[in-house]
Amino acid sequence: MARLRALSPALTGWLSAASYEGGGTGQSPFIGPLNSRQAWLRICVYSLFFCSAFSIAGVTAATLLLYLFALYHAWREPPRRTLPGWLLVGILTLPAVAVICALVNPSPLANVIQLRKEYSYFLPLVLLPALALMQSRRLLIVLMIPVVLMAAYALIQYFWGVDWIRPEGKKLVRPYTLAGGTVYFGKGTFTHHLTFSGYMLLNLLLFAGLALRLPGRDRLLWGVGAVMAGIGVIVALGRSGWIGMAVGLLLLVLGFPRRIWLPLGVAVAFVAVAGSAVLTGWHQLVIPSNQEWGLVERFRNTSLRHDRERLYLWESALLGIQDRPVFGVGYGNDKLYMRVYRNQVTQKRHYRFSVRPSTHSHNVYLQVAFELGLLGLVAYLALWGSILYWSAHWVRRAGDGWRFETALLSGAAAALTGSMVAGFFENNFFDAEVRTMIFILMGLALHSGLRIRAGLNAGRSTA
Repeated sequence: MARLRALSPALTGWLSAASYEGGGTGQSPFIGPLNSRQAWLRICVYSLFFCSAFSIAGVTAATLLLYLFALYHAWREPPRRTLPGWLLVGILTLPAVAVICALVNPSPLANVIQLRKEYSYFLPLVLLPALALMQSRRLLIVLMIPVVLMAAYALIQYFWGVDWIRPEGKKLVRPYTLAGGTVYFGKGTFTHHLTFSGYMLLNLLLFAGLALRLPGRDRLLWGVGAVMAGIGVIVALGRSGWIGMAVGLLLLVLGFPRRIWLPLGVAVAFVAVAGSAVLTGWHQLVIPSNQEWGLVERFRNTSLRHDRERLYLWESALLGIQDRPVFGVGYGNDKLYMRVYRNQVTQKRHYRFSVRPSTHSHNVYLQVAFELGLLGLVAYLALWGSILYWSAHWVRRAGDGWRFETALLSGAAAALTGSMVAGFFENNFFDAEVRTMIFILMGLALHSGLRIRAGLNAGRSTA
């Protein structure tokens, strides 16, 4: 017995290190003994997922602690190489390019110091040792609970404009004036309705993927999460979120990512029709005005023909990209350089911007290219493309087996694609709350692919 007790810690460490090789620890404890590093890894991840819906301070604390315990875990238990080299290159190229762009621009030291807040770039990789110790289903339930509560809170805000969390004088909920002030932008505890919309969009499509791919009671469970997150997207009144939601749901219904070309073809056609409506405003002729329905009015008043500011924001970014096409102005330096290009557009178009020069370009691809150049834009697309390719590969390899993992990969892939579509009209990747959720989904996708690979190598299936 003494020998067995002595072997127990080594055996526990070996199991956690080999969890991907053996298919994962499906019967893992919720927390475990608090004197173990595995327990603290679980606590950090549960806290990160739970706080992501309402507390950026909680997310920051959980992320920093997760990095600390993950490094300690790796020191005590050196990780095996589990991810292919091409995938690691796809993930790590963007932060490497950000450092290069910081060094080649004026004030390189100050530019590098600005990158200190971008530690979350490595979150998908740091999550892996903790996820190998946990039940994904249980973890997603912990995520879903605050998502449902925040969506319900946003629905109340939409109708009554309450902001119970903030004191008088600091309330941020505002009416949608084009609807006569009868409805409000739902935003939960977030500071901006587009940030809330981008966060809820990711959760909606994640849970929708689980609901569509899993049978029985699981379908009902995840369906509730998807419906509530969808309500959050709708009442946020973020039109970019609506388009991302429509595209993501189309992809899921058409079998993405197991099927590629038909879902993508339909999605491209939908975006083309929606883009034509926004550019020309012809949908305003088809849909009658209704001041009593804020959602209808919000949709009807979506037209770049009348609201030119977003086009001029894009034009300003393009001017900067033309001046610095390779390395951009450096990450975070848009507030220093954008004013010049905004002034050029003001003189050319005789238009006065309503937003400050520090406000982003309302297009994540233009914003990345403005700050990191075309080199950074290629690295940014490589990050997303590598994760999506990894997800599609393992969904196909799993076939009819590994239902939960393939459902999670489908939901995560659709969520990331929907967020990419929304990024044509907003800077969702530059919002800390949305970025955290993006990296969480990427980490879950990496973990699920590793689980499927380990299970196939072991000749087992969860079908």
